[in-house]
Amino acid sequence: MQWQRENVEWPKCAGLAVGLMTVILSLCLAAGAAAAEPPPVSLELDGESGYVEIPASDALAVESFTVTAWFRAGEDVSDHRTMLSRESEDAHTDRTWWINLWDGTGELSARTSSGGDDAWLDSDVAVNDEEWHHLAFVMDDDASMAYLYLDGDLIYDQSGVGTPHTPDAPTGIGCQIRGGDPNRFYLGQVAEHRVYNRPLDESEVSSDMEGEVLDGVAGHWPLNEGTGGTANDLSGNDNHGVIIGGADWVVPFVEMVPSTRVTVTPGGDAELGPVLVHEEFEDEVEFQWYFEDEPLEGEIDAGLLLDDVTEDNAGTYTVVLDHHDLGVPQEFEIELSVREVHAPAAGLAGLTAAGGAIALMGLARIRRKRH
Repeated sequence: MQWQRENVEWPKCAGLAVGLMTVILSLCLAAGAAAAEPPPVSLELDGESGYVEIPASDALAVESFTVTAWFRAGEDVSDHRTMLSRESEDAHTDRTWWINLWDGTGELSARTSSGGDDAWLDSDVAVNDEEWHHLAFVMDDDASMAYLYLDGDLIYDQSGVGTPHTPDAPTGIGCQIRGGDPNRFYLGQVAEHRVYNRPLDESEVSSDMEGEVLDGVAGHWPLNEGTGGTANDLSGNDNHGVIIGGADWVVPFVEMVPSTRVTVTPGGDAELGPVLVHEEFEDEVEFQWYFEDEPLEGEIDAGLLLDDVTEDNAGTYTVVLDHHDLGVPQEFEIELSVREVHAPAAGLAGLTAAGGAIALMGLARIRRKRH
């Protein structure tokens, strides 16, 4: 359905009401159309030496396949940035798959080698935008077709593709590995890398993007360990990867941060926070509140409620979050003002409240070096 606006002269007093209705409608539509989201934990590679090497395996020597992953690529594409690969020493003639960001442009590309009718899916879509994306490279050998999807949408396909070569070679996450020599290192984050031993159709690509692990998974590396130097394979084939070089775990355990400024009238109640922790980490995080750098005894909840405040309560409050295992605390400061507050003009209150709610949204993350 398309909405059409007739040429109606609106009364001036209706302008604010229309604006408020627009804000409410936009928020409702956003809530109703929940998009697929990247996993909360990922592995960040430095573009210089960091990668994951997965040993050679017959389970990954597949002629029809689907390779999927979530990724967030850095802006620097001064060199080729190979995200995922499986190839031998001579990649141009002995490659199962290769997914790359082109140097200079950051455009997404996927290729195979077959000794002639190779798949060359060179899109014109630049993805070095530091935003999260989901990719799927599908090879259907029976149909001699190859497909490249980005965020669930088909962006390139090719017919007449020959059968990919399946050398006895390792799989790389974050680089090419040619004859044991890693190169063309990927810069950015990667998570939920999967290899299926069959071509997925478009609806199945969407299901994978939404987190469903489908039939035919030959390799599944969630990259969500958060610590250590192993990328575990959950497919049952035990093709666990070794994390090498410049790689950090990224663990964003805070889902929403509090407003940094709160104002209340004398005698009122002040609610500071809460700091919302991602559901996956709720039982692993401890809280401690401080007032002017002095700890508040017994205040260990995600939020702090002050009753019947006076000017003595005004000042800087700090909440410190400590993760049991990761050991890298996060802290947030909130400035509390105690003074008489005048109500906003009629008609603007709704917009002010909506803007305040939006301002609360944020994301904090911590990084931990591999051990």
